Amino acid sequence: MAADPFRPDGVSGRSSQELRPEEAGASAPAPAAGPDVPRPRGVGELLDASLDAYVARFVPLVAFASLLWLPFHLVDRLAARLDAGTQLVIDLGLGAGAAWGVQSFGVAVIAVLVHDHLAGEPRPVRAVLGQVARRLLPLLLLTAITTVGVMLGTLACILPGFVANWLFAVVIAVLILERRRPLEALRRGVGLMTHDSAASFLRWLGLFTVGSLLLLPIAAVPGLFDHPDTRFEIEQALPLSPLMLDVLDVVVSSLFGGVAQAFSGVWVTLLYVDACARSDGADLRERLERQARVHGGGAAA
Repeated sequence: MAADPFRPDGVSGRSSQELRPEEAGASAPAPAAGPDVPRPRGVGELLDASLDAYVARFVPLVAFASLLWLPFHLVDRLAARLDAGTQLVIDLGLGAGAAWGVQSFGVAVIAVLVHDHLAGEPRPVRAVLGQVARRLLPLLLLTAITTVGVMLGTLACILPGFVANWLFAVVIAVLILERRRPLEALRRGVGLMTHDSAASFLRWLGLFTVGSLLLLPIAAVPGLFDHPDTRFEIEQALPLSPLMLDVLDVVVSSLFGGVAQAFSGVWVTLLYVDACARSDGADLRERLERQARVHGGGAAA
C-alpha cells in the first residue's frame, strides 16, 4: 500500500495551508513542478519542519501527552508511600505498562495529529483517539514484538539494541497511518529505514541526538522530586504540605513528560514522511523508467 503522507506545493518545503496569508497570496512564487509526493529533507530541514509542526499544534499535542501520563505518575507517587516490596512490584508493572502501552499509544496518536496537520486537515484529538483506539490490539502486538527485539539487541552488547531502535523507528506510524497489519507494518517500517541504509541511519541518529539534547533539560524535570536533596530544597522553598507536594510532583512530571514525548513523536513522524518520500519516490521513478524502456523497446520493434 503506497503512503500519501501529505501534498507539498514546492514552496519552501511547506504545504500551502502552512503558509502565512501574505505568502499564500498572488505574490507567492509559483509552485515548483514535480510529483505529488513529499520532498526528501536533510536533518536540519527535518528539525525545522518538526519545530514548525510542534509549535503549530503545541496545545493539543502537549495536552494529550500530559494527560496520558498523568495516571502513571499518580500511581507512581502513591506507590512511594507503600512498603518496599509492593513498591517494587508496582514500579515494574508501571515500567512495562509505560513501555508497552502508554508510550506506543502516545506515539500513534501524535503521528496522526502531525500527519493531519501536514495534510492541512487538522482534526480534534477526540477523533484521532477513536481512530487509534480501533487499532489498539495490533498496536500492542507490534509494540510487544519491537520491544522484545530491542531488549534482546540491548542484551547482546547494547549496539544491536541501538540498531534495532533505528530499524523500528517508524513502524508505529506505518501501522496507524497506512492501516497495515503488525507484521506488514514491521516489514514496511524496516524497509523504509533500510532503503538507503547508511544515510537513513545518519538522519535518524542526527534527529535522535539533537532531539535528545534539546529535550534533556525538560526530560530531567520529572526526576527532580525523586532526588532526596532536591525534594528537601523544594519543601523548604514552598510552604506546601506533603500531600500538596505530591500533587505538584504529579502535575509537573506529567506536564514536562508530555512536552518531551510530544516533540519526540513529531520528529519521528517527520522521519516517516521523509522516508516515504525517498523510498516511494524512488520506486515511482523506477517504475516510470521501466515503463519507458518497455514502450521504447516496443516502438523500436
